[in-house]
Amino acid sequence: MAARIAAHVTLAYPEEAPDPALLSERLRRASQASPPFRLRLGPVTRDADDGVFLQVADVDGGYRRLRQDVLRPPFQPVAFVPHVTLAHPRTSRRRADLPGAAPAPAAFTVREVTVTAFDGARWMVVARFPLGGAPAR
Repeated sequence: MAARIAAHVTLAYPEEAPDPALLSERLRRASQASPPFRLRLGPVTRDADDGVFLQVADVDGGYRRLRQDVLRPPFQPVAFVPHVTLAHPRTSRRRADLPGAAPAPAAFTVREVTVTAFDGARWMVVARFPLGGAPAR
């Protein structure tokens, strides 16, 4: 899967925001008003389906605020815990090989959000939105 999609923290799932044009417009507006925010990677967890994830903490609330701004009606947010997927039960048979120990907590600053689309082989970035005047990479 790593060859198909880069490591990321999902802000909105397709089923939450099924209108890509409205999602992009909301992201454009919200990103201009949202300053960069910090997330912290936490411990490794496993879910009931044996997926392996790194927990992600919303250090200063910026992730939560951006989700609320972007996913207002007619979009329908779903409840989930922010995370980075290490191994998904649908795409990996090596979940048991991953260590259960937690890495040292690592904080990072989110300076942009992106919209991605699957091209049949990989998830590609189709739009970038710098946060609050942060330079796009």
